[in-house]
Amino acid sequence: MPGEAGAAAGNADFSVAISASGRADVGLSSVAGAESHLIHAVSVTQPVQSWTVIRDHVDFATLGAALSSFIPGLPDCPQPPSFLSSTVGDVDEIVKARNELQNWLTSVLLYPGARESPAVRQFLCYGANIVPPQFEGIAWVSFSPHPGSNIPQQYMSAGAGGG
Repeated sequence: MPGEAGAAAGNADFSVAISASGRADVGLSSVAGAESHLIHAVSVTQPVQSWTVIRDHVDFATLGAALSSFIPGLPDCPQPPSFLSSTVGDVDEIVKARNELQNWLTSVLLYPGARESPAVRQFLCYGANIVPPQFEGIAWVSFSPHPGSNIPQQYMSAGAGGG
């Protein structure tokens, strides 16, 4: 099977890599406060075009559940980290979670029928090149665009300049 641990999922038709991840505080409840979610920028590359979609870690779990309904033996989606503090710094946890999720996504896309499924197409295409307003201003941990690299490249902030 193609790819080593952490490599971008890909073959001749498209490749997929989590190019950045960051923590976002979501929720409007003033009583319970905001809840931290791990958000990922998923880059999709085809021979003649490429795009990026922004996905909550929960979206990956939803994708896994949709695929497991018709693909037996699909591995479970890794759990997101629990952000216990209110600081944004949790870089090590973000990197670890991103790498586990990239490995999972790479593995899932190798299952027969997964890449062609409507669930994967929706996951990889809906809202392309748009940063949803609730995710503007995230302190992103950016990862190298080189397949096989799980090392954070830099920090960047979304929002200015769009996508």
